[in-house]
Amino acid sequence: MNSRERLLTTFAHKQPDRCATYIWINDDTMDRLVKYLGVSSAE
Repeated sequence: MNSRERLLTTFAHKQPDRCATYIWINDDTMDRLVKYLGVSSAE
C-alpha cells in the first residue's frame, strides 16, 4: 500500500496497513479537512 492509498483508506474509515506518520497539505486544504472531520483544530 502506498502513501496515497493509505490516506484514502483512512478517509474511507477503513484500517490501512499502517498509520500515516506525516501529511503535507496547504492551509486551505487543512482548514477544509478540519471542518469536514468536525474537530476543533488540526492538532
